[in-house]
Amino acid sequence: MKRRLKGRSHYYPGSLYGIALSMPVLFVLMIMLLKAGIITSKASPAMIIVTIAFIIVYLIFSKLGVKIFAFTENLFMSSGDAQKAHRKAVITEFLVFFGFIGLICVVMPIII
Repeated sequence: MKRRLKGRSHYYPGSLYGIALSMPVLFVLMIMLLKAGIITSKASPAMIIVTIAFIIVYLIFSKLGVKIFAFTENLFMSSGDAQKAHRKAVITEFLVFFGFIGLICVVMPIII
């Protein structure tokens, strides 16, 4: 007998695009604050500001990610099957997310 998770494992389309797009903004903000010498401890007010800024940027880019996901889903809709188009769009989002994170892991140490 299958157990239902009742929303505990619900996937929100576009959320990974939001994370991937907001990560560079967070890194640039952190680098600027570190070079200015503002961040001195974990509980500094600058860290609170960075956290709030990251949440706001994530929410903005998450809305953009939903539109990117819908565009990708419409591209895959040419096959005519909505379930397959949705599944392909989810797989594309995961691949783009992990590719973007891999790219950040390679490029950011070079910049710093």
